[in-house]
Amino acid sequence: VAVAAIVTTGGLDDPSGVVTLGGQSQGQTFSFPIVLSSGLNQLSLVARDRAGNTATLPLTYVFNLPPTVSITSPAGGDNFTAPAAFIVTAAATDADGSIARVEFFKDGLSLGSDTTFPYNASITDLALGTYVLTARATDDRGATSDSPPVTSSVGPPNARPSVQWKSPATDTQFSAPADVRVLATATDTDGTIAK
Repeated sequence: VAVAAIVTTGGLDDPSGVVTLGGQSQGQTFSFPIVLSSGLNQLSLVARDRAGNTATLPLTYVFNLPPTVSITSPAGGDNFTAPAAFIVTAAATDADGSIARVEFFKDGLSLGSDTTFPYNASITDLALGTYVLTARATDDRGATSDSPPVTSSVGPPNARPSVQWKSPATDTQFSAPADVRVLATATDTDGTIAK
């Protein structure tokens, strides 16, 4: 259970007055430590004079836990081909409320926000480079938190491999039945030859 500690302070006009909060009582000048649990906390501060007259002041505090958020796709270190287009997806939860929206960022610039699960944003026409993606969740009470950053890279388009014919030479003639051995070489400037 999450808790937060605050202090409520104040004073009374009557020097003989007593202020009570919960089971604690103090004099004309008061300072009460309060431990709040997550959510709505309602308390009553009661002032009493020497004649027994009372005045009650309701105290309402909301202790809001921030939401949590993480990018689920793409995974950190993913590589894409330019011009890249993909969807950024995030998971967000709020332990003491609900998620109002999730906003997505690329290098600190907003890509847009989503108010419904699954939370996502589209990226299109992403040029060559390395990009830092983050998401910011906002809960129903306005608290925010940011996801850990995810880095993705965009590389050049895959170049086609090239093939060079070695043998038999062009216009070579064979008599049937013939066993012909073919020889070629293949290269790939941005990868390897699979077969």
